[in-house]
Amino acid sequence: MPMIAPPQTTNHPLVGTAFDYLLRFYVKRLNPKATDTKWIAECVVERGFFDSDKRRGRKANAVVAEARERYTKYLRTGRVGDELLRSLMMLAQLDPLSRGYVPEFRVNSDGAIVPDFSFTDPSLADIRDLRRLLSVVPPHLFRAKRVCLLNPTFGEASRLVGGADADLVIDGVLVDIKTTKRFRIAADVQRQILGYYILSRLGRVDRMPRRNRITRLGIYFARHGYLWTVNVKDIVDDRRLSTFAKWFVNRARKEFGT
Repeated sequence: MPMIAPPQTTNHPLVGTAFDYLLRFYVKRLNPKATDTKWIAECVVERGFFDSDKRRGRKANAVVAEARERYTKYLRTGRVGDELLRSLMMLAQLDPLSRGYVPEFRVNSDGAIVPDFSFTDPSLADIRDLRRLLSVVPPHLFRAKRVCLLNPTFGEASRLVGGADADLVIDGVLVDIKTTKRFRIAADVQRQILGYYILSRLGRVDRMPRRNRITRLGIYFARHGYLWTVNVKDIVDDRRLSTFAKWFVNRARKEFGT
């Protein structure tokens, strides 16, 4: 597929995380009854990462509160202002802290050792990049008929791997969002989306009605405006799944100490 939203900035990882938020916001507006949950950035603040640095803690709280206010306004008006996109870039800087990333440490004026974390203001190029990515989203791909879940987790199975959350569930499709420039299903991407499916079978998708089933796995290539999907039955052999699941659980416990 051709790339129709080429990068406008070199700040690729943060733009990718910010677009994850933006697309979920957009999907929520398309599907007002979509089931939402706390943002990862909110969880970082609530878990007390900044407890030892009150000044940065106040800043992080302000970033999250401002983003919530702008999100609510967007759902009401549908207007994507630059201030909303700036908030998303700020939220994106908090997300890695929930996944084991620990910044450098420093000694503050009180002699306490605190994380050396500071927010970086987004550039105009970052804002243009997000706006362009949103402009190529085909809305019909994300309108749900029955079920729409934002940032779904997998109950106890999520904790098995130290925490796991997918991007979207649209009816029977489990979707992961990628802002990569390359249109290819790399091995690590295959393993990631299949890993989410295994977690959904080991536990269940939180907040998903029991009658709903994950029957397809999808990857949305944001820079190509294309949702690639595959039928689960074409890549998962149910007769071998229980054996694989046992291996998966044992390996996860070894890796994550769960």
